[in-house]
Amino acid sequence: SKHKTQRNENSMVRQERWCLRNHLFLLLVLLALFTADSAITASTSPNLYKVLGLSKGCSQSEIKKAYRKLALKHHPDKVAPGERDTAEEKFKSISQAYETLSDESKRKLYDEYGSKSLDANFNPQFPGFGGGGGGASQPFPFQSKGPGTSSWSSTGSTGSFSHEDISSIFEGMGMGGGGASPLGDLGGLFEAMMGGGLGRESSGSSPFGTSAARKQQQRRPVKKRKPVTRTFSCTLEELYHGCTKKLKVTNPVPTKHDGPIQQREPTLVEKIYTLQIKPGWKHGTKLHYKQQGDFPPMTFVLQEKKHAYLTREGDDLLWTCHISQRQAKRGAKLKLPLPDGEVLTVLTEDRVPMKEGDVITFGGKGMPVKGGPERGDLMIRFHVKHDNHQS
Repeated sequence: SKHKTQRNENSMVRQERWCLRNHLFLLLVLLALFTADSAITASTSPNLYKVLGLSKGCSQSEIKKAYRKLALKHHPDKVAPGERDTAEEKFKSISQAYETLSDESKRKLYDEYGSKSLDANFNPQFPGFGGGGGGASQPFPFQSKGPGTSSWSSTGSTGSFSHEDISSIFEGMGMGGGGASPLGDLGGLFEAMMGGGLGRESSGSSPFGTSAARKQQQRRPVKKRKPVTRTFSCTLEELYHGCTKKLKVTNPVPTKHDGPIQQREPTLVEKIYTLQIKPGWKHGTKLHYKQQGDFPPMTFVLQEKKHAYLTREGDDLLWTCHISQRQAKRGAKLKLPLPDGEVLTVLTEDRVPMKEGDVITFGGKGMPVKGGPERGDLMIRFHVKHDNHQS
């Protein structure tokens, strides 16, 4: 009877080990598919220079000129209703290309790393994990500088699996955690299958720890942390309509595990802050978050991105329009795309002759006024160019 019981237990262990191997194989297949999908996403991204019809060595003035021309040509309000969906996609590609190439730092990254740099989570220190999202190092990591302090760091995570990641997967399958497991040391089994790829310590202790140990860590007293202030950016169009920004933050938390390496290396915890940007918010608007667990009090400060041709003054918008002396004398027909998608047509024939510094104001064509339905004004200030040859 004793030998029979032992045989039954051995059979159960073999079955569970077989199930574990199948789960691990499935996990590796999913990781391979995800990596392939990221590579395909990166390879199918359009060339931003070709989108604007430019070469790689073009100047900033050429970029701005091409953007204005294409934005007017492909604006959704200027095409037939049946072509509007195609025009919207084209207009979106043009805007993305201009936003990247008009920013010197973004353009430099794009020239060096290609479409991978367009990913919101791209980190040039770990370029191999960008391009598709999800696997890149995070843009808002923290780095500990001592007890009770945290600071921003650009290093991020490398995107590789850790012992804790795999332990969580095992527990989700019902095959890990505290207590005695018929599978024995899950870390040892995984290393045996993967050739020791986890870099496990030879002390014999499990790198995964136990659920009881993790619960004990979760109950540790929360220390007051130094407030951290960081910035985020919005375009003029985003500030006109309002938008949602999601920022991922990682923070190192001291851990207590057996083994010398685990004692030296902190555990990285992550949190996503969802920022609701309301229409009409201005440059410098601050969003405050109280300390939450291992994360310090956070303050996010809004930075308004520079627009191609519009300048914001409070709730008003200003466009400096350059016209020739001939246009100043005879009048001109101007078309101006606005942040709400409208293309404003301006005729100056009834205002000739136009002089340097003349201003035309359009009421209610500016930015939304915070807290109400009103809008600021749009002002067009004219600058008359001096022609070298009069016709």
